[in-house]
Amino acid sequence: MAIKKSDLYSSLWQSCDELRGGVDASQYKDYVLTLLFMKYVSDKGAARAGALIEVPEGGSFADMVKLKGDKEIGDKTNKIIGRLAVANDLKGVIDQADFNDESKLGSGKEMQDRLSKLVAIFDGLDFRANRAEGDDRTSIYSRRMASPICGSPSSRTRCPSATAANTTIAAAARSRC
Repeated sequence: MAIKKSDLYSSLWQSCDELRGGVDASQYKDYVLTLLFMKYVSDKGAARAGALIEVPEGGSFADMVKLKGDKEIGDKTNKIIGRLAVANDLKGVIDQADFNDESKLGSGKEMQDRLSKLVAIFDGLDFRANRAEGDDRTSIYSRRMASPICGSPSSRTRCPSATAANTTIAAAARSRC
């Protein structure tokens, strides 16, 4: 069954709530959209052969799930994202957020808990059964992450759902400060 927009928005709000306190609200999208992208391409890649984005060994969202509670979750999360970035020529695109930044995510147990909770939020989503290519809303997120063109202010009209996600994240940041 396809993911409901309300479920997606709920996950976005929850992830913003989890980041509140250490991460500047303007940077929520860097962390949230990276995790959403990782989850989406991992689910879609597992669901069918010949997926647009290759999910390499050690570069999937499932690898992040295995890190829950790990003392080195931040560093290892960066490495997982890096593997996916290198395999798909997305270096510098999807690996912008530093999941090992103690000044933003806390240190020690605080970072472990925060990142474990963030991963758990997105682990509850299942993109494998979404509708046909181009018909599901989250495919636009993956295109935005994979295409720097969608990130430019002049092209936001080309990526309406990415803008909607950014708007939802921004609203969460403003209303819950």
